[in-house]
Amino acid sequence: MIGPILAAVLSAMAVMALVSVLSGELGMTRRRALERAMRIRSAPDQGNVTVPPPTTTSLMRRDAYAGNESISAFFRKFDWARRRAELMDRANLPLKVSEYLLIIGVATVLVALALIALTGFLPAGLVGGLGVILVGEVYLHRRANARINKFNEQLPTALQMMAVSLQSGFSISDAIRTVAQDLDAPLSTEFSRILDESRAGGSFEDSLHRLHERIDTPDLQIAIQALTVHARVGGNLGEILEQVAVTMREREELRREIRSLTAQERISAYIVALLPVWVLGMMFFASRETVEILWTTSTGHLMVLAALCFEVVGLILTKRVTKVEV
Repeated sequence: MIGPILAAVLSAMAVMALVSVLSGELGMTRRRALERAMRIRSAPDQGNVTVPPPTTTSLMRRDAYAGNESISAFFRKFDWARRRAELMDRANLPLKVSEYLLIIGVATVLVALALIALTGFLPAGLVGGLGVILVGEVYLHRRANARINKFNEQLPTALQMMAVSLQSGFSISDAIRTVAQDLDAPLSTEFSRILDESRAGGSFEDSLHRLHERIDTPDLQIAIQALTVHARVGGNLGEILEQVAVTMREREELRREIRSLTAQERISAYIVALLPVWVLGMMFFASRETVEILWTTSTGHLMVLAALCFEVVGLILTKRVTKVEV
């Protein structure tokens, strides 16, 4: 039994490597593209040699889908591909959409074949494959949300630092550079991208717009509007950013208070969700022959599949009920 599983693993790895090479997925990353664009932009004029115009950062957005232009054009037709590209950008995952789908697809096939080979039951393989897809999607969303929450926690401190820098006579670029050097990721990473894109030939307002696309939160939108208005008409930006930072801290305190007030409801939801698993464990040790039909018969497999679906739906509904927007 181990032989077919090992052959399937090796075959999947070979197919993955072959598809990656043929589709151009082992291409240049965004960081390398930015560095190359900055070298072109800063290259000295050598006689009659014409230096190419600076590469705009908007052209690099096509790398988010695939390394091959035909594959990238195909993926750009679908909304789900655009959403996955945005999620991976927010999560700071160094993957393209095609690479993500390739990894999930190979892992799904491997797990499905392994479960079918071990159990000899086709629905078990289907459940395992769906589980891999679900785990991949949950990981991607949780990583993106965790990074956004961390960014929101750092943003008031960053705005306060920028306000102090501007009141001391520094420019906006110097203030952003100070924040990118002194604070931790993810805020330092995102502010460094603003500087990198500006050095690569992009405008400051376009960089702020792309930042808002990656970190789509109301607090950041207020700060970006203040920066955009100042870049167009001027004004006392330091005082504005200081007031925005104070407002953000007050809203964050309100969010924490609401989370503490709803902690009991959220814990109750998790307890109710884990209750079937706890009952199954007790029945397994108390009366094993009663629950063995769940994994020894086709009807039991279907019942387990239905229970898992209801569990996922219940978790989603309870999470939405206990979530309070501020």
